[in-house]
Amino acid sequence: YWHVCHDLFWSVKKNKLEMLLGDEKETLEVARKYPRCLSLKDMYMFIAYPTLCYQLWYPRYPHRNWMRLLKYTALLLFCLALQLIIMQQYMLPILLNARIMLIDSQSWRESALIVAERVLKLAVPNLYCWLLMFFTLFHTWMSKWKMLW
Repeated sequence: YWHVCHDLFWSVKKNKLEMLLGDEKETLEVARKYPRCLSLKDMYMFIAYPTLCYQLWYPRYPHRNWMRLLKYTALLLFCLALQLIIMQQYMLPILLNARIMLIDSQSWRESALIVAERVLKLAVPNLYCWLLMFFTLFHTWMSKWKMLW
């Protein structure tokens, strides 16, 4: 938010708005009203909107596409279920087995080997969980909210 306001301030001051914004007509119209185009409402909209960068003007769909919204909801539920399955079927048994083996271990070297082996066994399911988490959050969740607003 601050960086966009800073760039906008200097562009207005140096009269270089067209060079900064290019052919974005809607944004250019809003930017010409600087500083009256900035308000607390804009900052709260930036915080609430599912975007990762601030814009002066957010393009919106003229109507909601309910089938696409249903698709994103189904994809969201599928990804969450898949994460749960990976955690319960692959990661949890490895951790429980490691706990039992650590209790029965005789020396610290044996414990270190057990921990190293279990960390390596958890690497692939952990990677899948992280990838699914990012896909779920940044694609399905944000796209779903984009369709609703």
